[in-house]
Amino acid sequence: MVLSTGCISQKTTPSNTTTLTSNETPIGGNITVLTVNEGKNIDGLYSLIGTVRNDNSFSANIVLKAQFMDANGSVLGDRLDYVENIYPGQTATYELDYSGDPNKVVYWAVSLDSVSKV
Repeated sequence: MVLSTGCISQKTTPSNTTTLTSNETPIGGNITVLTVNEGKNIDGLYSLIGTVRNDNSFSANIVLKAQFMDANGSVLGDRLDYVENIYPGQTATYELDYSGDPNKVVYWAVSLDSVSKV
């Protein structure tokens, strides 16, 4: 049973800044994004790393989706990360990587693809 979907955080500024339009924001399904860090990882991939907290009264499976975009706003690629069986009040880490040319990523958006009760 999917409870909700919605945008968690996004970057709509050039990639050399770290301004987020949303941070520590509760969204539908009572899932809170706590942090988002971005940049090239050790493998040379463009990476978004963050934590989510389950503010529900039940355990949940969470699917997060990232879209990586170029300077024109065209989608370069999508990635999903699955956070399974996160208990009420628990935080968990997610990582969403873009495997194409990291220098082309100017914008990104992380959204809650689904939340389901365990």
